[in-house]
Formats: sequence, C-alpha cells, structure tokens
Amino acid sequence: MYSMKKSVLVLVLSLASFSATAKNLYVNNSSASCNDQTTYAANDASNPWCTLQRAASGADSWANMNTTEAAKAGDTVLVNAGSYTTAGSGSRLHPAYEPANSGNATDGFITFEAQGNVRLNTTDSAPGSVIGAYLRNYIKWKGFTIDESTAPYRPDTGPITIFSADNVIIENCVVRASPSAIQDNHTGIRFENATNSVARGNVIHGLTGSVPETSTAHNYAGIMLYGNSDILIENNHVFDSNAGIFIKGNNNYNITVRYNLIHDTRKGIRTTYTHPTLGHSYIYQNIIRDGVGDSNMGINIAEYSNNVTYANNTIDNFQNGIYFSNSTNQSNLIIRNNIISNTNNALNAWSVGDKAFTLDYNVYFNTNEWAFLGAIQTSITSWKSAVSDDANADLHDPQFENANNNNFRLGSGSLSNAFAIDFLDLDGDSNTTEAVNAGAYTSSSDFIGSPLSVSIPSSPTNLRVLQ
Repeated sequence: MYSMKKSVLVLVLSLASFSATAKNLYVNNSSASCNDQTTYAANDASNPWCTLQRAASGADSWANMNTTEAAKAGDTVLVNAGSYTTAGSGSRLHPAYEPANSGNATDGFITFEAQGNVRLNTTDSAPGSVIGAYLRNYIKWKGFTIDESTAPYRPDTGPITIFSADNVIIENCVVRASPSAIQDNHTGIRFENATNSVARGNVIHGLTGSVPETSTAHNYAGIMLYGNSDILIENNHVFDSNAGIFIKGNNNYNITVRYNLIHDTRKGIRTTYTHPTLGHSYIYQNIIRDGVGDSNMGINIAEYSNNVTYANNTIDNFQNGIYFSNSTNQSNLIIRNNIISNTNNALNAWSVGDKAFTLDYNVYFNTNEWAFLGAIQTSITSWKSAVSDDANADLHDPQFENANNNNFRLGSGSLSNAFAIDFLDLDGDSNTTEAVNAGAYTSSSDFIGSPLSVSIPSSPTNLRVLQ
C-alpha cells in the first residue's frame, strides 16, 4: 500500500558526500572591501563580491558567463542583507541571476542563501525572470525577496522560473507581484519541464489583473506547472491572487501539493492536464479559505485531470468548495477525508459527463447544496443517492478552534476527530485502515503554511543600483 510519508518524491535533498573543493562564497555590497574583480579563489568573508551577479554568472551578466569564476557544485553563496540590482534578462527562460554552473549528486547543490532581508531587483529595460534555473541542475535559492515594483514583469513568465532543470529547490522566498493588464501566464513561481524539484516555505501574493479581461484569469497564479514530474510543493503561503496553485499543462505527473495555506483567491488549487497513465498526483492537507469574486472555487478540477487524489484538505468560505469545470478526459480522481465548510455549493459537478471520481468520508458543514449531472441536491441524503457514492460522508460542525484567526485545528469535541480512514498512511505507520481526522490537521505536529512571518516587509526604497 502506498505510504505518503515514505514515498512522496525521490529527491536529492541532503547529500552524503561533498566536493573537497566546495567553499562558502560571500556577497556583501555594504562592505568597503567588496570588489567584483576579486577572483573566485580569493573570495572570502573579508574579500566579498559586491554583486550577486558576479557569484552566479562569474561575470557581469548571464549572457557573459564565466564558469571558472562562478559558484560551483557544492558551493554556498552567502548574500548579505541589502538590495541588489542587475540588468533584466529580457527572457522568460533565462533568469537575470542565472547560475553559470550546475551542482550534481556527488558534490552537492549550488546554494544561494540570503543572510537577512535580501531584495533582488532588475532594471526595466529588459524585464524577465529574476532567479531560478534554466538547463541547470542541483540549484537552491533560499530566503530572497522579489518585488515586481523593482523587478518588472515580462509576459508569460514570473520572478522565479525553473525551466528544463532537475533538482532545483526554491525555499523561503517572498514574491510580491503587481497587477497586470496582460492576459497571459503571470506567476510567482513557474515550473516547466522540470523534474525532482521543490517549492517550499515561500510567501507569494499579488497575482491579479488590473483590467476586466485579466481580473478573473486563473493564469495569474502563485505557483504554476507545465509538463513536470516529481515536483513537491509544500508549506507555501499564497494569497491575494486569482489562483493559488495551478497544475496547468503538458501532462504533469507525480506532483505532490501539501501543507500549503491559500486564501483570498478566486481559485485555490486548479488541476488540468495531469498524465492519464504516468504516475499519480496528491493534493492533501492544504488549508484553502476565503474565496473572492464571483463563482470562486476552493479546488477547481478541470479538463484532462487524471490520476489525482484530493484528500484531507480543509476548504472554507467559498461559493463552490470543489468545482468540476470543462470535465472532459478525466479519470481516476479520488476525493476523500476533506472538510468543506461555509459554502453555497459544497461539491459542484453539475456539468460532468462521465463520473470520473470517487468519494468517501468527506465532512460538509453549513452548505446549501451539492450538484451532479445537471441536478441540485439540497440534503446529504439526496446527494449520496444521486451520486451513488460518498457513503460515509457526514454533515456536522467540525468545530474549528478559531477559524477567524486562521486556526483550523479541530476542537476536542469535534465529530471530525478520527472520522475518516487513513488510506494515504499519513502517519507513516503502514496502517491504511485506521482512523484519522478529517481535514488538514491529522496530528498535533502538523504545520501548514510558510514558516516565514506573514508580516511581509514593505517595498524597498533608495535602492543602490549595482551593475
């Protein structure tokens, strides 16, 4: 039986051996001794570089890379607090701060790590991606802040991009997006043709449209995926965006989305184009709350959604808890153990053709209706009969400890405690028939959302421009 704790992804996140030549490299533009002419060999805490660009590319831009002088496999680049600016890449693929080298499984990741509040900026002459990886492997970016007011947006990309790369980690970064009038894919973090990669602990917000044509577009998403496999998206905090997480195109598979806090979105999580035969994807233990705009949806299951399990999520205060749209070419969708509360329509499958989903042990509360095959059901009894499924579902108050203060843990007297069956083995004990709580919190140790403070720093001013 599948164990979620043991088999989420096969990722090289910690490495047993490292290159004997790996070193710490230092970037500090507030140091009087910083100098980009300092060689790779001579760089140390007393002789730092002035720019992150020098560390990443080994030169003055990604277009003039010098692999000998740039950070190498196993190196950690420690970037001192401050604002750093480079020329924009002008590309949706190439990050402005593009690493010249790749890490590897033997020597380790190339790690770029912020020391305190590090703000990364680009000039507006050639906007594009800011950090990430393109055709580079074993790259890690940790702790950086990007504000689109000082890192201008380019169509069909975002501030952080991972294109055609393997083993890339984006961790504890902050993306503040700006509303856009361009109707295209505007995302905070974008994975495309990537494998074995992670977005963890990030805070992303502001992916909205500035004109009516873009104000409702779900292509404005905190995190978007195109054609990826073995991707882990966990403990992110996405809000004030048209969509939170969007698994979009080109047959993604083996995608895991867990422990994320998503709120104030039109669509919390949207799935399309997950592969019909390769692998299985899991969306579980997410908190999705407070929909905005008309016809908002906690989880939107759309065209070509195949082989996906949606389990133990808590969805609260949406017009539609789970909504099926463009329900073509769907198969093997499992919806279990979720709490769906304070909705107009708890599960809206009004427009489905063939029923491609199975249901069980879901908890519903304060909902007016369900919909299936063009008919509205107004009681849980009629819902179960109409759908011929969800046999163990129940309608009761989950008694959240303090939903108004974002605390969706179950109260001690909640009927949702030990209500469901741990078919995903969330506790990792190899027992998939024991009882488990419904909803996102299945144990007292669960942490959902980003570890970063929700008090996002204000936009930087009086920036020092370094080329």
